[in-house]
Amino acid sequence: MRHEGHRGWRIDQLSTAVERWMATARPNVVLLHIGANDVNYQYGTESAPARLGHLVDQITAAAPGTTVLVSSLSTSMAPGTRERMKTFNAALPRLVEERRSKGSKVGYVDMGALTADDLADWLHPNDTGYRKMADAFAGGVARAAADGWIRERVDVRPAPRRTVPGDSRVDVDGDGKADYLAVETDASVQGWLNKGGGNRAGRGTVATGVGAAGDTVRFADLNGDGRADYLVVDEDGPVRAWLNRSPDGRDDWGAGALLAAGPLGSPGSRVRL
Repeated sequence: MRHEGHRGWRIDQLSTAVERWMATARPNVVLLHIGANDVNYQYGTESAPARLGHLVDQITAAAPGTTVLVSSLSTSMAPGTRERMKTFNAALPRLVEERRSKGSKVGYVDMGALTADDLADWLHPNDTGYRKMADAFAGGVARAAADGWIRERVDVRPAPRRTVPGDSRVDVDGDGKADYLAVETDASVQGWLNKGGGNRAGRGTVATGVGAAGDTVRFADLNGDGRADYLVVDEDGPVRAWLNRSPDGRDDWGAGALLAAGPLGSPGSRVRL
């Protein structure tokens, strides 16, 4: 069993990585509980079901034999979030039925058994809540097995190659020389400073990540201080930025700010800085 739970992630962020995960894990069943962060933070709430539909389509296109079980969201202590969850949940049965009618093995799992007593805070389940979620998913898997949906092995297509735009010169310490950075899948960054003459000074983790996918990270000097700043370009074009406050390339970034609002009408892959 493989788990790809990432704190704070939204639907679109899973979409950036799901094809790679599918190619690696080759799952015969995918349990999908996503959307709480979209509705809680009001990130394109009205279009969230459509983004979820796109995510499901990515999974079934990569592995037509895989069973996908889409669950509703549970509940929230915050009235606004709770009402947005209800609206989101109401769209899911139709989303599932549309794909099932076309031959995809997509099922619906209802998390309606969870109540406010099953929450550890305003949004996240406590241990009892997680047990109820596990029971709901187990029931979904049992139904899928009884219907003959689940195969021991499924064919999974190779993940498509992604072309990530390069950054012209990433100088994190402002000495005028391009440094060497490695962006991990969780958007954390490992750094080696360019000391000239082929010498590199390791800095370890120079950015701990912000809950984004690694291939959405870019670097650009926004304020003209000679040091590259950390940016995340979201799928539909908005750009978030964290200013580099370190004189020697260490993990010291200012508070995140929205550099360009969106959606802007262009996919993130076309954004340049």
